[in-house]
Amino acid sequence: MMRKVFTLVFAFLFMFVTTAFAAEKTISATGMYIAGASESLNDAKQNALQDAMRQATEQAGVLVNSYSKTHNMELTDDEVTIVATKIIKVINKKYTVELISDSEIKIIVYIDALIDTDSINEDIVKLKAENNELKRQKQEVEEQRDVLSKLNNISASIKQSYKRKVDLKSNKYMINGI
Repeated sequence: MMRKVFTLVFAFLFMFVTTAFAAEKTISATGMYIAGASESLNDAKQNALQDAMRQATEQAGVLVNSYSKTHNMELTDDEVTIVATKIIKVINKKYTVELISDSEIKIIVYIDALIDTDSINEDIVKLKAENNELKRQKQEVEEQRDVLSKLNNISASIKQSYKRKVDLKSNKYMINGI
């Protein structure tokens, strides 16, 4: 069972830090969500809040971890994680609700959030370590795949050689009438 593990840790370094030693920064952001008739107001508010938190994270800088797994050259698992929930603390939020049709409402949320840059740095260090381990595992898998490929080539060569010998013996017996 061969698995190829890929990971990319990309897109970081961020911050509009007011001082060189600041560990927290307050960012204001706005999120919006349009809910249909079948959605609850609470779900719509949660979706708007998630959008606002994504906006705040983008203002501070984004740390993205992508993980993909393949088996027999087919994608079996694909995951993208944006490290935001650990670094953002919403300190103030205000919702507005607007009816835009008989079946839709628009939810807008305004937030002030604290961005903990120390937490971001810790996550970056941890993700870099995970990335290095996954790169090592990927290298091992590639080496194992190369060895397997060579073994398959040797096996095919042996089978071909055996088949030729069997064919020659068959022809010899046919010629001698046996």
